[in-house]
Amino acid sequence: MERKPHPSDSRAKVLTITTTGPDILERAMRLVERVDQEFFSRLSPDSTKAAAIFHADPGLNTAQTGFCNFRS
Repeated sequence: MERKPHPSDSRAKVLTITTTGPDILERAMRLVERVDQEFFSRLSPDSTKAAAIFHADPGLNTAQTGFCNFRS
């Protein structure tokens, strides 16, 4: 990430992703997925069902809502 002064608001900063940012994000997401799989594999069947509902509903998962979408 790069931080630069905002062009019209001296109090604010503009954050932009660098050219290496998408690659770093992709590696981080793969790691998070592996950790999730290990964590959720130890849960009871009811807990696993709740986790599947969470991951299937884009309204519950900000990574799927576009709020955290770095690929747009």
